[in-house]
Amino acid sequence: ITSYTQKNNSILIKDNISLHDELKIISFDEDPINNFYKSIIETDNAIEIKKVKYERLFKILHNDNMVSRFMALYQYLQDLVKAFYDKQNNSNKFKGQSSVIYYLSQCGEDLNCYNKNKNRQEDIYTYFRNRIAHAEDTDNMNEYVVINEEINIEIIRNLLIRINELIMKIYK
Repeated sequence: ITSYTQKNNSILIKDNISLHDELKIISFDEDPINNFYKSIIETDNAIEIKKVKYERLFKILHNDNMVSRFMALYQYLQDLVKAFYDKQNNSNKFKGQSSVIYYLSQCGEDLNCYNKNKNRQEDIYTYFRNRIAHAEDTDNMNEYVVINEEINIEIIRNLLIRINELIMKIYK
C-alpha cells in the first residue's frame, strides 16, 4: 500500500504491484543432448538408411537420469553386438556381456576394470552396468546415487561412439 486516505465515509487505498520477469538464454552449444546429436549427425553415420535405429538412440538421450540413460544405451550396445555376430553368421558365439567385452577389446577399448565377482577384467561400460545391476539387486540406494554421479557425459559420449560404429558396421 502506497497511500491510505479516509474522507467522510469513504476510504481511498492506493497500492502497486511489482512484477519481475526473467529470461534465461541457453546456447545450444552448451546443451549436452544437442552436442550428442551433432556428434552423431556430423560424423559418418547410417541415419539415411536406419532412421529408426537413430530415433531409438535419440529417445534414450532424452532421459534425465544418467543411470537409466546409461543402462538403455548399454542394452542397445549389447543388442547391436548380437546383431553384429548374427551378420557374421556367428550367432552361436554371442554370450551376452562376455561378447560385449570381447567385441570392445577388439575395438581397442581398455579392459582396465576388474570384476571380483566374475574374476575377470571388463571394459568401463560393462563395469558400470554390473555395478548398477548389483546396486539394484541389493537395493543399495547409496551406491545407486554414487554411480549416478560417476557416470558422466564423457562415458555416455564414448558409448555413443561405439554404438554408432556398430550401426555403421552392421547396416551400411
